[in-house]
Amino acid sequence: MGDGSWRELAQDDGSFHPDEWAGAQAACVREQGFAAEGDNAERSVRFEPVPDDQQEAAQEAITSCQQQVQIDPRFNEDPDEQQLEATYDWYVNETIPCLEDEGFEANWDVPTFETFAARWPTAEQWNPWLQLTVPVAEVERAQVTCPGIPFDELWE
Repeated sequence: MGDGSWRELAQDDGSFHPDEWAGAQAACVREQGFAAEGDNAERSVRFEPVPDDQQEAAQEAITSCQQQVQIDPRFNEDPDEQQLEATYDWYVNETIPCLEDEGFEANWDVPTFETFAARWPTAEQWNPWLQLTVPVAEVERAQVTCPGIPFDELWE
């Protein structure tokens, strides 16, 4: 996606669905000549270190892409209890069974809904994908079969 095709993922208002944001953000940075990897499941972007003499240019590229590639604002708001319940139910009733069907085993350590909601969004937030202790390639394989949360359906 380093050929500008990341722009095609933008919605009508120019924003990006959360499930596509990280990949688009990383592709934008790569297009500007810097190494970056996006993880749509984690909604994170990892930037590779650059030499000191390229720090300023790298930061400009990242800032430019942050301005161009923004998450749909509907998903930046704090979820209400109904949205949190839908997310929790998806993790418990869809994600975990799918991962188990794919042969993944983990100590899921599923919290109560109350604990799940109280930890949203903090560093202690529970997510079944984070319970996997397998190589990234295996997680990527599972992400093809076990789709992420359909936020646009659950959070509308």
